Amino acid sequence: QHKAVLNISGLRAAFAELGLQGHTREEKDTLREVVKEASVISPINFFDFVFQLVPKAEQRLHETRSPKLYGAFAAYDPQETGRIEQGQCLQALQRLYGFEESGAQDETQKFWKAFVHDFPDHYRPYRMPEGTVDFAGFTALAATLHQSRAEFHHQTEHRAALLSSLPQPVEKRHFGELAYLRTFFVVHDPQESGTISASQAMLALLACGVVPSTGGTFDQAKAALLDAAEDRQPLRFVDFLNCVKQYRDETKVFCRTKMQEMKAKGWSCPVSRDDLPQLVVDMSLLFECRQGVDDVVVVVEEANKDGQDSFEFDEAIDFLAKIAERARKRERARESEVAAQMQILDPCDLLHLRAQYAALAKQGTIGAQEVRRMLQAVDCDMRPGDEEIDTLLDEVIEQGRRTGAF
Repeated sequence: QHKAVLNISGLRAAFAELGLQGHTREEKDTLREVVKEASVISPINFFDFVFQLVPKAEQRLHETRSPKLYGAFAAYDPQETGRIEQGQCLQALQRLYGFEESGAQDETQKFWKAFVHDFPDHYRPYRMPEGTVDFAGFTALAATLHQSRAEFHHQTEHRAALLSSLPQPVEKRHFGELAYLRTFFVVHDPQESGTISASQAMLALLACGVVPSTGGTFDQAKAALLDAAEDRQPLRFVDFLNCVKQYRDETKVFCRTKMQEMKAKGWSCPVSRDDLPQLVVDMSLLFECRQGVDDVVVVVEEANKDGQDSFEFDEAIDFLAKIAERARKRERARESEVAAQMQILDPCDLLHLRAQYAALAKQGTIGAQEVRRMLQAVDCDMRPGDEEIDTLLDEVIEQGRRTGAF
């Protein structure tokens, strides 16, 4: 009828003509909210439609469909212009995907350095006349980053397999994490001989979190790698990977036993992602780590790269094993920092201390009785009383708090 204004039903039709439609319940609710807000100014003239309602609907849909992406974009667009510059775009991607500026030369940093070098070419097809990109362009650049990273990772994995002459079954089993695991191996092989000693393998397995610092799995690894270190041949990378599989299988057995115990206590599957941190704490999965629920939430987010929302029983077993490994890795890194503060710089000295601690701390922690036994092992004539041990523990805890170790 060539009216100069739109009513609410006309607004819905106009949005649909522009492709502003909801495909999920959340998206449809978002558009209903925009239409509801527009009802305040109904009837709607042309300028309100073009300059207020269309941008608002686009923005709200972006927020609903890609909240993390839009949050990263909006952080560099405080004036809500819908545009950001090339440098801001790169910074937003860096912050969004956790590429830290550092001198490290691991595979992640190598990829990011190459991506930054090529970024002007990636940016050019989405650049607006004034040199900026809108959110659609930013989304496309994020997809380009994902694709480039996947291609880089695939090439890196093949290179790691070739460098170590891995048999195809071993390469297939660990493909996707070969470069990652190799970083723990090569740190103990500065001469690039292709082998490490049994004690160095133990250090690497502890550092990457595959072997816990106490308990039955630690005892098995210690017997195989430390107690028989002098009789063991140096380990190649393929031997190290076989150790990784062996001790990961032990962790899965432990997780399965714990999950069955938790089912008997009322937990059921599928387990939701949001319930996992509390489950991890309740089942004492990380008995050797200083991890509360908030700490476990961070580890769960790191491990859940695919964004899975729920886990059936067997899926939960595999995922809990991943959580345990990542949490152990974080804990071993923290312990190494404390050791450096205490001037314990030789990794073998630290490994010796870990073995002594593991003999005392079967449940992951030690108390007054274990401290007494430890002191008497150092000096058989030492007979500390309860008050002396309590005072010693208080002093250690206070020192740890001051230094940030605890």
